[in-house]
Amino acid sequence: MKKLKFRLNRRDRIIMQKMLKQGKLSARGRRRISIIMALDHGSDYKTIGHAFGVDQTTIWRTKKTYMEEGLARVFYDKPHPGRPRKYKTKEQAMIALAYNNPPPKGRERWSVRLLTHAVHQWGILRNPNRESIRLILKRILLSTTSPLIR
Repeated sequence: MKKLKFRLNRRDRIIMQKMLKQGKLSARGRRRISIIMALDHGSDYKTIGHAFGVDQTTIWRTKKTYMEEGLARVFYDKPHPGRPRKYKTKEQAMIALAYNNPPPKGRERWSVRLLTHAVHQWGILRNPNRESIRLILKRILLSTTSPLIR
């Protein structure tokens, strides 16, 4: 691991101490700040790793992140994009509208399986997943602001 020269400026030190006292940070944020402050006090990687239960690579990355990206990046993680939604808002609205149609003859109400089959037949979705349909309905029916609730 390449050694990076490290010196915490006065302004950042004050901000970090204030953030630690307020206690509004995530556990990761608190740990990162503690690591940076320990490095500023001159502690070595082994001592810091033992004290906070982290690997030396974590200490090195935290230090590097602070030096390259600044103080704000130490407090908070970058957003993780995650997996995109399978069905867009328009398709979800179409499912909700299908649910608001009267159920087929001989049925009192829509079942998830019946609605999934109908959505496929009507061409709203090509290969609807029953669990996805159930979750969309759950989200719509639990929403108190939704005009789609019967």
